[in-house]
Amino acid sequence: MTSPNDPQPLVSAHRRAAVLALAFALGGCGPAGAPSPGSAEPSSAMSPHGAAGTVGLVVLVGRVGDMRLEHLGDGAGGAPNVPGPDARWVSGDRVRGLVLAVGVDGHLLSTGPFAAEAPAEWRRLEIRVSGGAAPRHPLAFATLSPDGRRIAAIAMDVDSGGDAQLVVIARDTGDAVVYDVHASSDGRPPVWLADDLVAIPVRDAADRTAITRLHLPGGEASTLAVRSGPFTASVDGSIVGLQTRGDQRIVVGPWVDIEAGRSLEVVRTDLDGNPLAAQLLLDAHGDRLAVAWLDDAGDTRAIAVYGRGPDGWTTLRRWDLPAGANRAVLGGFDP
Repeated sequence: MTSPNDPQPLVSAHRRAAVLALAFALGGCGPAGAPSPGSAEPSSAMSPHGAAGTVGLVVLVGRVGDMRLEHLGDGAGGAPNVPGPDARWVSGDRVRGLVLAVGVDGHLLSTGPFAAEAPAEWRRLEIRVSGGAAPRHPLAFATLSPDGRRIAAIAMDVDSGGDAQLVVIARDTGDAVVYDVHASSDGRPPVWLADDLVAIPVRDAADRTAITRLHLPGGEASTLAVRSGPFTASVDGSIVGLQTRGDQRIVVGPWVDIEAGRSLEVVRTDLDGNPLAAQLLLDAHGDRLAVAWLDDAGDTRAIAVYGRGPDGWTTLRRWDLPAGANRAVLGGFDP
């Protein structure tokens, strides 16, 4: 067991991972226009390993300027085509549909539920802020709410020292409310903890990380110091997962245990050592965990899915990515 509340080091490799994720979401890093690492078929682009089992995971994968959507798992297929070469972030699944953050200006595209026999139709969201100023910076990340009706996005500028705002957008109308975070963003996506609660990973000037929770619609904030890199949660926020700083272990457990300073369960991975993760993603009930693993150069080396069983966490499936400037964004598990 590992506690995310242990004393934090002043310098962490997770900072580099967060900067890489933010650079990709805002402006990209790596060779734009480089060849795609494979065709749209997951089996030809990525090598699967692990036990059989239903996975059903939407990912955005490829190289900067040449990203594609894939639906990974048994019987998978039918993921929508990316509407343009400059997609940066994705969130959603077959049932809720998807939201894409596209381009350096961070504009958003949305599509409804999709299937192989029903191709998706994308529409651009025109964001309208009522009763307040527009976001100060482009939208870097966009996370679909559990019911699919709203989008939580982070507006931030890496050159401003992490100045950040949370932008909550009605998916159908584009009506938006902007909240000041009052902390520097950690360069990671917001996480829905419930229909009216959003978590934002933040970091202070001494490189100490925390989770700020904003209650909607009023924007009341509370912050808990958490020794964390990437962070994720189940639909109701009761189960959370994170990569700890220092030992870089992946741990999963109840949010109340984090609040109480108790240790969380360590996820056994099938990789040597404890490499950095770019992103974590729990399914709705906190029983499956997807991890986008980084190599030493900051490229995504593999996407792995772990499942909770009676004997702890085990690997369900792993897809190895070809070497060289790859990026992967975990969009969502099928319900």
